[in-house]
Amino acid sequence: MDSYEWSKSVFTSLQSGILIIDADTKIIVDVNPAAALMVGLSRDDIVGNSCSLFGCSSGRCPVIDLGLDVENEVRILVRGDGTKLYVSTTITSALCNNKRYLIENFVDITEYEKDLQEVEELLSNNIAEMKKASHKNPVNDAAKVKQDLHRALSMMAGG
Repeated sequence: MDSYEWSKSVFTSLQSGILIIDADTKIIVDVNPAAALMVGLSRDDIVGNSCSLFGCSSGRCPVIDLGLDVENEVRILVRGDGTKLYVSTTITSALCNNKRYLIENFVDITEYEKDLQEVEELLSNNIAEMKKASHKNPVNDAAKVKQDLHRALSMMAGG
């Protein structure tokens, strides 16, 4: 297997989404199957579109227009059907044949974000309950708050 075939095999086998973007035009020039699945469109429906359709809703590229490094940033990926996924994304720059490309790598963390929001809501509610319980001091209310806090901590630990 030559290096091109090897690279293409790795590119199509990765389970994280990868978009390859022309840095001059901000047009997507390639996408791997995992990215197409997350976006909810075929490769042919993605390639040729502006990368802003699926992420940078402001139209200003954080890397090209703002000169920022994007590394492990949580962003919202807009799918083909308009639904949104939370993704952790990294964008790097690469040169190929004297042309600059952006390589955007992302993984779906939607379930993690939902769990985190649930834990944050639980903790917020329990803080309010603890304040009420400390004023009334009933044993049952404090026990419920303690039980809910243990549940929230267990969720955060992945259990």
